[in-house]
Amino acid sequence: MSEYEGNLGGGEEDYDYSTPNMSCEPSIAQPTRHHGNHDRRGCSYKTFMSYKPPIFNGEIDPVLSSTWIMEIEGTFDTSKCADEDKVVYAATMLKGEAIHWWGMVKEVRGREAAKNMSWDEFLRIFKEKFYPRTAVKQLEEEFLRLEQRNMTVREYTTKFTEKARFAEFYVSTEERRVERYIWGLRTAIREFVQIQKPGTFQSDVDAAEGREREKNRQGEDRALGKRKWEGTNNDSKKGKTSGQERKVDQSSGVKQCPKCNRYHKGECNKNQKVCYKCGKPGHIATECKTGRVCYGCGSPNHIKSECPQGKGNNNQGRITDNRSTDKKADTGRPKARAFCMTAQEAQEIPNVVTGTFPVNSIHARVLFDSGANRSFVSSTFCKNLGRNAKTLEHALEIETADDHWVVVREEYDDCSIEIEGSVLPLKLLPIALGDFDIVIGMDWLSKNQAIIDCENRIVQVWVLEKGMVKIYGDRRIKDSILISVTKATRYLKKACQSYWAYVLDPKKDKPRITHIPVVREFQDVFPDDLTSLPPDRQVEFRIDLTPGVAPIARAPYRLAPTEMKELMTQLQDLLNKGFIRPSTSPTIRQEEGWDNANVH
Repeated sequence: MSEYEGNLGGGEEDYDYSTPNMSCEPSIAQPTRHHGNHDRRGCSYKTFMSYKPPIFNGEIDPVLSSTWIMEIEGTFDTSKCADEDKVVYAATMLKGEAIHWWGMVKEVRGREAAKNMSWDEFLRIFKEKFYPRTAVKQLEEEFLRLEQRNMTVREYTTKFTEKARFAEFYVSTEERRVERYIWGLRTAIREFVQIQKPGTFQSDVDAAEGREREKNRQGEDRALGKRKWEGTNNDSKKGKTSGQERKVDQSSGVKQCPKCNRYHKGECNKNQKVCYKCGKPGHIATECKTGRVCYGCGSPNHIKSECPQGKGNNNQGRITDNRSTDKKADTGRPKARAFCMTAQEAQEIPNVVTGTFPVNSIHARVLFDSGANRSFVSSTFCKNLGRNAKTLEHALEIETADDHWVVVREEYDDCSIEIEGSVLPLKLLPIALGDFDIVIGMDWLSKNQAIIDCENRIVQVWVLEKGMVKIYGDRRIKDSILISVTKATRYLKKACQSYWAYVLDPKKDKPRITHIPVVREFQDVFPDDLTSLPPDRQVEFRIDLTPGVAPIARAPYRLAPTEMKELMTQLQDLLNKGFIRPSTSPTIRQEEGWDNANVH
């Protein structure tokens, strides 16, 4: 037994209040304490334990620690525990890491000082240990980010109340508490609560729970109505099917098979293995060794989707499958299509119109595309809009022309486009586009009753003040003989012949010196005609300060260039090592041309 454990087994003064014997009352003296002119006696330890006080295991968690403090203080109030006994009784509820911490406190402060410690002092050192500032700061940040999302209102309220204890600044008043609570609610519930304008936190909670119950009831009613409609529809389908089967049975005269309950002739193959690929018994299609066979025409070496005879039917079947797949996928995120293209492709496609129009007073390359069901803005052009993007309530999945999916979570809903002097509102989703800054899709075109004239490349838009306004797009240059430099380079790599020509237009005026902004101010310096090209010089440009002065040909040192280079290398090495340093002594010029240094 250690010295610490031996001390805990002392007499009435050195009692063991860290690990009490729950079977009997510990030997804790309950003296009569005099406060003023009257006696006040607290509860006994047995009475305190009868209220089943909570146990603390030493978790470094502000939530659990604060909960234990509130529960133990509630037990103190209920049992009418005296202030002098609070620390002694509370210490018996410490277990695990907490009891080791309390033992260290007693060793540092002394057993008598720990026993006579006030409750406020105990709370202070308790919070220093189990209320670390980093954990409290983390809970404060979690409170600021707390939102309802998929939680119920009751679960959200519980978490809000739990974490609000550690962010007292943000809930210091009832008004701040209400604003922070409403901010975290879901949009549908938040809008309803804001309309009600409740004044207290509890009225906010009641309004939010009432709105949630109403929405749940509406959802159940819609689901019940849908099930009723599907049941009625299925009954009608069953009736029609049974009628058709009865007609077939009456016309064919085939009896129902007792094994498979189907109508067929000959022997029943229900319990026999029959391959659906080759039609032979004894194996199934997955075990068939026959090569791939077209189910449409029966020919080998191709499948039904590649069959040349039933191409039209196969395409139709694929369209149906895609539609069913889209319906299943629609249960997730909302989806949109953006068929982006380059400017050259837009010139060649007849059902799109391009042009340059002011968007938020900034000229942008705009593509009116009926194949896109939403309007988009290039991610590089977003900074020119001068607007702040707003977060979407539900993220959108955008399908691009190259069969890729892009998730968009922001939207610019306060933009505008100017057409023929009329300003029309425009909502844009930021994605990566090609050569265009803005792509206007069917959401804007249908809202403004747009009509696209593909042949003349004109878009007619309905404006309230002016009626139908025509938008003239860029027209395609027909029979153009010009090609880009990139295409010309590609042709040259293919060994195509090319001819270079330097063409001058004699009808065009020749440029003059008076047309050049800076040069025209010094016309006397520049001659009208240049006699010839300048000759080749060793120095292309120089200024003669004094006429007839030749370059200095005197060598600055008496050493050869190689010796001079070696000397400079050695001097620099000595300077770097600190063996020598530059001279700071004054020098005196002698008559012989030498400089003498005065060293003191």
